[in-house]
Amino acid sequence: MPAALLALNAIGGVAVCKFTGRFDTTDNAVWTQGDLLVETLYRFKGQAAPYVILCEVDFAALDDKQRRKLFVGMTRAQMHLTLVMSPAAEAAFNEALNAG
Repeated sequence: MPAALLALNAIGGVAVCKFTGRFDTTDNAVWTQGDLLVETLYRFKGQAAPYVILCEVDFAALDDKQRRKLFVGMTRAQMHLTLVMSPAAEAAFNEALNAG
């Protein structure tokens, strides 16, 4: 399911830069014009940014798959990371932190 933020053209009055789903004639991705990059975790893999906000984080248990996805997302941030989690994900995350 696509992230809700990917459907927006602007956030807080700032234009969103996002992949359009199309490629040009030389197979380069076509992006919208904007100053705020909004991307899925999978498309952002291997990249980094000074500030990263992981949103729509939702899981009932922090299993190995969720840990790997969080690791990939969290390690993209160079200076600051913000996690926006559901209450269930926050509880599972805190439980895992306190157990270790």
